[in-house]
Amino acid sequence: MIIALICGILLQDFEPRRILTIPEDAVETVRSADGRHAACVVRAGDGGVAIAGGPAFDRITDVALASNGRVAHVAHEGGTRRVVVDGVKGEAVAGARGLAFSADGKRFAYVATIAEGREVAVVDGKAGAEYLMIALAPEFAPDGSAVYIGMAARETTLVVGDRTFTHRTVSLPVFGGKKLAYVARTPEGMGMFVDGERVEAGYHAVASSAFSADGARFAYKAQRDGRWLIVVDGKVEHEYEATSEEHDLPVNPSQLVFSPDGKTLAYMGCEGGKRTLRLGDRTVVSGAELRSPRFSADGKSIACVVAGDKESVSVDGVAGESFDGVAALAWGNGAVAYVARSGEDWFVVAGARKHGPYAWAGPPRWSADGKKVAFAATEGRHHEWKVVER
Repeated sequence: MIIALICGILLQDFEPRRILTIPEDAVETVRSADGRHAACVVRAGDGGVAIAGGPAFDRITDVALASNGRVAHVAHEGGTRRVVVDGVKGEAVAGARGLAFSADGKRFAYVATIAEGREVAVVDGKAGAEYLMIALAPEFAPDGSAVYIGMAARETTLVVGDRTFTHRTVSLPVFGGKKLAYVARTPEGMGMFVDGERVEAGYHAVASSAFSADGARFAYKAQRDGRWLIVVDGKVEHEYEATSEEHDLPVNPSQLVFSPDGKTLAYMGCEGGKRTLRLGDRTVVSGAELRSPRFSADGKSIACVVAGDKESVSVDGVAGESFDGVAALAWGNGAVAYVARSGEDWFVVAGARKHGPYAWAGPPRWSADGKKVAFAATEGRHHEWKVVER
């Protein structure tokens, strides 16, 4: 069996077009995160597997598609594996995972297993230092720097481009402007660091941190003496009791978010056994689980996902239609667009209108005037770029 990859490329955001016609013998369709590129794994004969007429392998997995159409995957040959990028085979490795392109598609990274207990991050073909494990697979910062976390026997290192930050443990890197924040264990407890300098320590846990859009303001959520503290620009602005439901709340970058102008901070809390989204001391919405808070462009409204047995989008505390799952919230001209799924049917909801059903739908994008929404969707054998009226 030969497997070929067929890609489609989108040229303009608000011009409808067909991205890809899925062959009848396709066994798998892979899409980029924004849906603008798609790849089909198809049956095309025997003698192994291949991508777009490239070299044959026993098997291919982990196909990654970049925003500019570049393609990478893991190729299996006998007992070895190789990462193939744009048809070029890399060196043989025991294992590979976490394939990732930068936002512009120009850079590429992955985690390579050399042997048991020996892993490296490979960035643009160059392997970094060896670790027992790469705890955070490579991602790319806003400036294009590769970011990953490597664990050694007694210490953990955060790697950001050419910079390294080593502590007993380190986690949760967050960027704002040219600044970098992260959480690390200190002799006094968990600590908050900005650009390698300790801001504060002695916490039981640090759950989240966030910069304003321009990097001028900084906030984080930390637990000390049985209370959750919301620390903004070095001062505790809000605090509340750490209930049993939230005592060991895992880290979650979306627990804090600044409004676009940086003047207002929204944060996640817990009240009466439910998660809450708060602006200051005011609860906007509560639910079994909340995620993905998003301010409108003017900062006057806020939306988030309310999850439980079903999921819905709440706008200023008013919940919309319930689905099995919702994601990819985007504001435009005073309304929210998002992707929703009910069973095997996918929809794109834009304001009061629901478009679909589709076999798959990607994240929506608003036009500058807020009158149209564009997104990728699959209908039957066609993967297309849709443009709809609000």
